[in-house]
Amino acid sequence: MCGARVETPAPHTSYIFKHNVTHEVAYGTLLFTQRRDLHRDVGVALERVAPTEIAQLARHTFLGEDWERALRYQALAGRQAQKLFANHEGIEHLRRALQSAEHLPDAAMDAQRLAIHADLGELLTTTSQYEPAQEHLNQALALADALADRDARARVCRWFARLHELRGEFAS
Repeated sequence: MCGARVETPAPHTSYIFKHNVTHEVAYGTLLFTQRRDLHRDVGVALERVAPTEIAQLARHTFLGEDWERALRYQALAGRQAQKLFANHEGIEHLRRALQSAEHLPDAAMDAQRLAIHADLGELLTTTSQYEPAQEHLNQALALADALADRDARARVCRWFARLHELRGEFAS
């Protein structure tokens, strides 16, 4: 067919591996820096084209070591999971948010750390993980005092009360 125009298919908006083994082999052949850079690029692109895909944004920004964005999206994903009663998923997202915050300047992140520790204390209390819950609530209380945030202090104290109630420590 001389002179016939051949149309190229439109690019796909998403790509998947048909088999997990293929995915693992392809992913495993990349250098760590290549993987990090690819995840960072995917995070930036997702933020532009699919800003409501919070869980995917959280994953790619975290793996891309884009710490400021990772903190924001991991915290958002954790709170979304908490609202859906996906408590264990929420805990993991919030723990990653704290890991992200460790890579950022301390003073600038105190208010965010306070919120994350308080949310973690709440989720861990809800899932009967009392020891780690108490640790996070203690850290949230210290941050609330340092920031003179009375509302946050009241919220943390309320969860301390719930923690002691669930433990049967009514005097506390």
